[in-house]
Order: sequence, then structure tokens, then C-alpha cells
Amino acid sequence: MLSVIIPTLNSQVHLEALLPVLVPAAVDGFVREVIAVDFGSTDATLLLCEEAGVDVLTRGLAAAGKAAKGDRLLILPPDLQLEAGWEGGLKRHLAKGGQPGLLLEARAKRFPWSLLKPKRVGLLVTKEVFMRLKPKDVSSLRALLPNPVRIA
Repeated sequence: MLSVIIPTLNSQVHLEALLPVLVPAAVDGFVREVIAVDFGSTDATLLLCEEAGVDVLTRGLAAAGKAAKGDRLLILPPDLQLEAGWEGGLKRHLAKGGQPGLLLEARAKRFPWSLLKPKRVGLLVTKEVFMRLKPKDVSSLRALLPNPVRIA
């Protein structure tokens, strides 16, 4: 099972685009839960999360990883632009063993130069690895991941 963790800070506009794309994967049971880690939003981020059934934590990324029920964690920046059907590539990756990986947004897949260091990527990691690394933020997690692969 997969737990999605989204760090947020005044992310209402981005979540309005991201959350609906996650719904089909949640309906079919692939995504077990979505957790927002909020860092002090003053817009309608928290209200949107509540209306969408997203769990909200304010104790940081490590607390969200500990609270997650899935054995795999997918950490998504709120401004990541996923296309419908994004979960297909992730399911194939998990079927092959699911080593730590980078889930690139659709736009990054089309332009080879952006693959060198894409700004917005989702990070897939096992809960066990996540808890061992104890990242303070997404950037530190990405830096700590041992040889992440690109997830189609």
C-alpha cells in the first residue's frame, strides 16, 4: 500500500490541481491515504484538505512518515503536475521491486534537459528507509536517497 505525503504552505491553488489526479488511485486502493504536512498555511489549504479527506499534520515530515499506514511513501510537492494515469508507471516500478525513485511530472518527461535536475519530483521510498534517514525536508530526503531511479 502507498501513502502519499504532501508538504504544504499556502498550497490551495496547487492542491486544487493535484488532489483530483490522485482520486482514481485512491478509489482502486493503490493509494491508501493522503497526508498533508502543513507548515503554517494562511490560505484555504487546510479547509481544502479537510473537504478532500486529506489528513493534516503540523509536526513535520518525519512525523508524517511515522504516522503513514502504507509500507511505501510517495512524497509529492503540491505543485507537481501529474497526468491522469500517473499511477500506471508507478505500479510497474513497484512490480519490479520498487527501489527508491523519482516520479517526474509529465512536462519533465518530454524535455530531456529538464531530466538532469528536475525541480519538481515526487520521491518514492519505503517507510523503513524513510524512518532510517529521518529527513527534515524534501530536499534533504532527495539528497539522502541511495541512487534513486527515474519512474516512468
